[in-house]
Amino acid sequence: MTVTSCPFRSLCGVHHHHNSTQARCQFPQRFGHSRGRLHIREQRVAVVNHFEKALRLDLSCQCATKQETTASTLDSFLTWAKDNGVEGGKIGIFEGQDGERGVASLAPIAKDELVVRLPLRLAIVDVTDDLDDGVEFYEGAPWSVRLACKLLRLKSEGFQCPWYPYLQSLPDLVPGILSTFQWEDMQAIEYQELKDKVNFDIWLVMDSWQRLSADAHGGASRDEYDWAMSIVHSRCFGVVGKKGGVGAHMLLPYVDMMNHGGDCTDGLLSGNAEAMDNVRWDVEASPDSPSTATDLCVYACRDIQKGEEILLSYGERNNDDFLLHYGFVPPRNPRDDVILFPGLEEAIEWYCQAFPMEGDQSEIDALKESALKAGEAEDVTPKNPMLSTKSAEALKEEAKKISLMAGGFVDGRLLAAFGKLGEKTEVSPRSGVAERCWEMLDASRPLLQDLEDLVADGEDFEGYLQFYTSAIERYGEALGRVPGNESIQDAMQPLSTPRRNVFMFRAYKKVILWDVLLGLGKK
Repeated sequence: MTVTSCPFRSLCGVHHHHNSTQARCQFPQRFGHSRGRLHIREQRVAVVNHFEKALRLDLSCQCATKQETTASTLDSFLTWAKDNGVEGGKIGIFEGQDGERGVASLAPIAKDELVVRLPLRLAIVDVTDDLDDGVEFYEGAPWSVRLACKLLRLKSEGFQCPWYPYLQSLPDLVPGILSTFQWEDMQAIEYQELKDKVNFDIWLVMDSWQRLSADAHGGASRDEYDWAMSIVHSRCFGVVGKKGGVGAHMLLPYVDMMNHGGDCTDGLLSGNAEAMDNVRWDVEASPDSPSTATDLCVYACRDIQKGEEILLSYGERNNDDFLLHYGFVPPRNPRDDVILFPGLEEAIEWYCQAFPMEGDQSEIDALKESALKAGEAEDVTPKNPMLSTKSAEALKEEAKKISLMAGGFVDGRLLAAFGKLGEKTEVSPRSGVAERCWEMLDASRPLLQDLEDLVADGEDFEGYLQFYTSAIERYGEALGRVPGNESIQDAMQPLSTPRRNVFMFRAYKKVILWDVLLGLGKK
């Protein structure tokens, strides 16, 4: 993407305050010497050789004067960033007509050239299992609650806060489900897995707010707390800890303004995938203090042209995570999936109901046990590298789920279990999977109706509509009918932004299910 219609603000367009205490802040030293890879927003598996807990140092300083607040928020932020050691003279921040911001190149950038250097002392950090500036939280408070509270406490300091210009630059509204969706939009999601995640996040915000003390969140209001939770979920970076999982979660100024450019297929979800991001990340020793400080360094992973948007990958995630926390659905995401069953045992129980078996119950129970063992013997390596940075407990729960991946790839555990059960039912494993896909599609609005509404709204789904119209018609001619609940009529034109995102989200889920049916057939 080339950005040509927006004015830019850059580090090279602001003056450096060499000796000004109004701009240069005394931040706590956050990290010891570390040579490893930063895992941006849980993007890639990372190893950090050494990580020290945040030091408890005095944060008081004169960050900005009242006169400076009358200047452009972005200009003030860039002045602050430059004065505190951020480097990046070839890029600038742009703001579109809709208020969305991004970062683009102001000059050609060569492959492997440094794009941004950010001292990690500028990060706002939550360290796992670490006390937070003496503030007491309720037992089991998750990282998002702790980091949101830290953000609010810093915000309550006003001009005296070292991060004041950065905090002022944060968006007032985060376009995630919890902050922008109406009840009707949530109900239109159809996909139960995401509905469950939405309900959990709603509960987490409500429950944590009731259990927090005013000291924890700096006396913030409920609306401010909701905002802070949305900020940390949509902008947080995670660094892997010594014992695995995420050792620290961080808000990183400037870098968190870069937009997503992850993998994208060249057409249908079953097509070849191409990486759209053009930068990569490393943690390196600071050239100024190599033995005591570390920097986040962003490098070009290919040549970048002048005016081209700087894109990072938010991680190899499914569309659930993108829509829930970021408020958008990436086009043709090869990492998307559909959860068929919460676990292997549930899958076996479903199969036995869908394909009843005759014979002695003890014999059937023994077959079910054999099917379970056959499935468990299959490789359960996480399909998504992002999962390996989650906690051990979360990883265990995710690994239980039986899913389809974009492109029609079926979980091998399911095929193994269904294969064992098919020894008695004479139903092939793939036919059993197709039956489950049919069942899920039959409970939802037809895919073609969603695609027609998206095309009518101006979205780029013409190719999908043309392909699946033809393929589904042939499928229906062969079987006499196609799955889909035509009584569901929830479209409205023009589509609101949340409803448009919902339609794209659920259309991609149905495409994954249909790819299995079209590839495997239904008997």
